[in-house]
Amino acid sequence: MKKLTDLTQGAYENAGLKNIFSFNRGIERETLRVTEDGRISEQPAPKALGNILTHPFITADFAEAQPELITSVHDSPATVLRELGKIHAFVARNLKNELLWSSSMPCELPPKSRIRTADFGQTNLGRLKGLYRSGLAERYGKEMQTICAIHYNFSFNEFFWKWLKQKEKSNESIKQFKSRRYFDLMRNFRRYSWLITYLFGASPAACASFIKSKNHELLKFFDRKTMFSPHSTSLRSGDIGYQSGVQSEHVTVSYNGLAEYVSSLKAAIQNNFKGYEKFSKKKSQISSSLLQSEAEFYTTIRAKRKIDHGENFVLSLSQNGVEYVELRLLDLNPFTPLGISEDQIRFLDIFLLFCLLIDSPKDDVKRLEDNAFNYNAVIFNGRDKGLILRDGTREPTIETWANEILKQLQGLANFLDTIEKSKRNKASLENMSKLVSNPELTPSGKMLKEMTEKELSFLEFGLKKSKEHHNHYLGLDLEIEELEFFKKITEESHKTAKKLQEDEDEDFKSFLKNFLDSYKQ
Repeated sequence: MKKLTDLTQGAYENAGLKNIFSFNRGIERETLRVTEDGRISEQPAPKALGNILTHPFITADFAEAQPELITSVHDSPATVLRELGKIHAFVARNLKNELLWSSSMPCELPPKSRIRTADFGQTNLGRLKGLYRSGLAERYGKEMQTICAIHYNFSFNEFFWKWLKQKEKSNESIKQFKSRRYFDLMRNFRRYSWLITYLFGASPAACASFIKSKNHELLKFFDRKTMFSPHSTSLRSGDIGYQSGVQSEHVTVSYNGLAEYVSSLKAAIQNNFKGYEKFSKKKSQISSSLLQSEAEFYTTIRAKRKIDHGENFVLSLSQNGVEYVELRLLDLNPFTPLGISEDQIRFLDIFLLFCLLIDSPKDDVKRLEDNAFNYNAVIFNGRDKGLILRDGTREPTIETWANEILKQLQGLANFLDTIEKSKRNKASLENMSKLVSNPELTPSGKMLKEMTEKELSFLEFGLKKSKEHHNHYLGLDLEIEELEFFKKITEESHKTAKKLQEDEDEDFKSFLKNFLDSYKQ
């Protein structure tokens, strides 16, 4: 921690402190449109919400009834939540007899034949997105794809990178320096991701109808319609949730640097997997490779950058470096209408800064095994205070190790509060510390407590929260100008999609070949 202390002390001398430590973040919130009795909607997405291929704020994840709400990039937690709230308010006002599901684990699902994949239209890009989702349905099942999450996109700004590069006396180009240090951050994040799962996990239970084919030995019946694991935090993150056995066994993407990450990710996209060949014969996937594209790589954190239309992501990442990181392990928090709270955002910011500034050893087999062991242990037994984790040669309890990390975060929280002239970061850390002391205060603990005390099944709990949240969205202020803005964006999205289709001059077969060939560069 000496390095971390030296850096923050040095920063106090910089006049542009507020600019340097102003972080960028954006949020993607997945959810399900459900009927008022808690069943997934079988209706097409409302046209009033725009075209999902071209709308900048409202798209779809896997299913037609699975909207994904996307914010712009913001430099404060309050403003990103404000925009996310406005998007929710607009969506809620355009739903007819439907709600947005509050939890990560899905509501009651119909037979898979009635779960429609999202319709992105008949442009080449739209058809590619449809084919990709068809492949997901074949490989993992439609039910798994209805699981929802929060994706948190985070980056440090250019002032920060210039300051840190100078502070660390690096001779690298700024592009090389940023990419190297982002991978330092990501390795540490993966090492400590169990802590986020403990603090933020909010899926300790699920509908029995979702679990029924899994036969999982760690699950019990909570009631006739609900299955749960007594000390679990995030079933969404476990092997009954949003995980792939094939990827766990056959895909190993290295986080030891940009070149290693790109080459191993590219190999997974290019390497054929015999078990998937049958889906290509049905023409129901992009390819029979381990991954159809980088989007299929399931992990807790990914290296990201924006790309232009028609540009290959892996090639762009290799040439231009990491622009931001995407956190993909966050459950929807059913106790807040937007799925994530300001407290949680502030903690993530502090935690990500911590992951960047502490030493970050390269991954080896032992570290990767420990990471996987800790992550899975916390998924199913995280609220057992005596749970033993692995930290190299140490075997601390989850409570001991969590408190050690939180203690290291205190200096950063105070430092950020000094810059902001507030006490919000310190308060966020104090609130998270309470969750470590008392596991029943975690979102997963609170959820099971409320279900027990009020004798609610998971479906009843989720529906209750969804109705409360819907009323919250309808009560949010949406000024006339804001409403007109969303209506204009919606109309433009339909026009843009129509023009894309009219201007199409390449047949889909050629388009698909060019897409696959772009990974060979």
